[in-house]
Amino acid sequence: MRLKIRFLICEAMYEGSSGSSSLSCGDIQIALRDSILRLYGEVGSGEFGTGVRVIFFDGATRILAIRSNRDAISKVRFALTSMNAIKGKSVAFQTLTVAGSSRTCYTKLKDWIKEYFRTKEESTEMKGQALGEVLAKVDALATT
Repeated sequence: MRLKIRFLICEAMYEGSSGSSSLSCGDIQIALRDSILRLYGEVGSGEFGTGVRVIFFDGATRILAIRSNRDAISKVRFALTSMNAIKGKSVAFQTLTVAGSSRTCYTKLKDWIKEYFRTKEESTEMKGQALGEVLAKVDALATT
C-alpha cells in the first residue's frame, strides 16, 4: 500500500519587512516538530511527525509548502496554528490551500506567488525580476 501524501500551502505572518527574512525553512521545520511534540507527545510525534516536512519557504513572499501524510493533515494544521513564535519572533500561519499531489502543489504554489506579486505595490520591472527569481526556486524544487 502506498503512502498517501498531502501538501499544505501556507502564509507566514510576522512583523518586519517582507523583503528580508530571518526565518528559514529549517527554522520553521524545527518549530513545527516541537509544536507536534508538545501537542501530541512522543507517541503522536513518532506516529506522524516524522513524515512532516517543510519543502519550500520564500522569505520575500512568506509562502511555504509542507508535505505530510493524508491522515495527519488536520493535526499538522492544528500544530501550525498553535505555533506563536519562532526564534523569538511572533508568527502566525494561515493555510491558503491543500493539494493532493506534487504537481498540483507546485501549480498552486506558483498561483499564490503570482497573486502576491500582483497585489504588491512596486514598479513593474522590479516585480517581474522578483517574481522570476521566486518562480525559478519553485521550478528547481519541482525538478528534484
